[in-house]
Amino acid sequence: MCLVVIVGHRKPTMVTMPNLSNLPEDVLESILVRLPAGSVARCRAVCRAWRSAVSRPSLDRVHAQRPAVVAKVTVATAEVGRTETTVAFDFFHGRWHRDKTLPSPRTLRFTSCDYPSCITVLGSWDGIVCIQRRIYKPTPPGPGYRHFDQYTLWNPLTMACADASAPTSSGEIVGAYAHPSTRRFQLLHASSETVGDLPIAPTAFRILGVGDAIMNWRELPLGLEEEILMNTRDARHVVSLHGNLHWLVLSGPASTLRVLAFDTTREKFRSLEAPERQRGRGRADLTTARLRALSGDKLCIFDLELSTSAMDVWVLDDYDAVPQSWQLKERISLVTWDKSDLSRTFSKVKVVQSVYDGEEIFFHNEDGRIYTFNLVEKEWLTAKWANVSKSSYSTSVSLVMHRESVLPGEVSFGEALSPALSPMFHRSGQQSYSLQQFRKH
Repeated sequence: MCLVVIVGHRKPTMVTMPNLSNLPEDVLESILVRLPAGSVARCRAVCRAWRSAVSRPSLDRVHAQRPAVVAKVTVATAEVGRTETTVAFDFFHGRWHRDKTLPSPRTLRFTSCDYPSCITVLGSWDGIVCIQRRIYKPTPPGPGYRHFDQYTLWNPLTMACADASAPTSSGEIVGAYAHPSTRRFQLLHASSETVGDLPIAPTAFRILGVGDAIMNWRELPLGLEEEILMNTRDARHVVSLHGNLHWLVLSGPASTLRVLAFDTTREKFRSLEAPERQRGRGRADLTTARLRALSGDKLCIFDLELSTSAMDVWVLDDYDAVPQSWQLKERISLVTWDKSDLSRTFSKVKVVQSVYDGEEIFFHNEDGRIYTFNLVEKEWLTAKWANVSKSSYSTSVSLVMHRESVLPGEVSFGEALSPALSPMFHRSGQQSYSLQQFRKH
């Protein structure tokens, strides 16, 4: 119990109020879920009771129902006597975020002393940013190299990190999620063989519970009657909705466009129909369509009509209906206010959907410029240019939809949780954290 003194015009009164830890769990969650994610995370430092309260997976499940927001992840590599790569995470400010107390960019620094490597941001799932580190080792006695992949899993809010290794030298991470009940982070990997220039045919799906007592990749059967083709080269194409992961795929000998769904609770795959109008273009479907989610938990497909420089927006109104019923919501001209035609580079455009100020669609073009289209105002705007650091010889910028996770690292990553990172402060006042990337054994 705690004592509170109420001071007014009358004589001060001392009343007794219950401790936070004594409140019913549902009442406590309804209080904490109204706080910004950063405030919830800081509550862990108050006392043991508060730490226990905000570490419950049930609280993170409720908090995860908040809308995702657009974030920018910048990867910059420079030579400073040794190769150093900086991964910076930042939210879009201004009209996309009315919260003026947003934290400054969070930064991880990787240093490599021994082997060349390539660092890529794969995506953000349930508050965790997944970073791929592709490391190239020489294959003696010849001059060639072989690569192997390692993954750094990073919560920018709590600065918790964990590492995981790929199950095979071929294939890619195609998605990730926090387990629906335990909130333990799971990685989904697809081993594959290349078919043509773009599609990749999965030969095996594997799943890893990060930090589980037995941290091994488990193979998952696809369980579908027909083979599928999917683009595994960009994991950001996956959409998390209704407790499932979703991808656009081509199915069967006719290469019919379908939506592949993975139930994260039952660990089962199933196939959903795509809009009738989109079927029949074969492999071109994977380069002229993007799968995303709109507010109201509705699955949506952006479909390019190259001949008219326009994009159709198809929405699945009833997710559970059989068969699926897609509705054409509207058609958007891809010619922007500055006469740029985004349809010409649509296959290289990263489409990200936002939910502030009505619904906005972010287009990250190959030249670094970011365009937004507001579905309410029906207008194009230029959001921001991707700045390139003069001190970096390689810089890439990714846009991701991000939901902050308030969970401590030991819940998300278990035994795989890395030791606490030591902060580094720079002259600009920016704070970063350093990780050792890879060393010879």
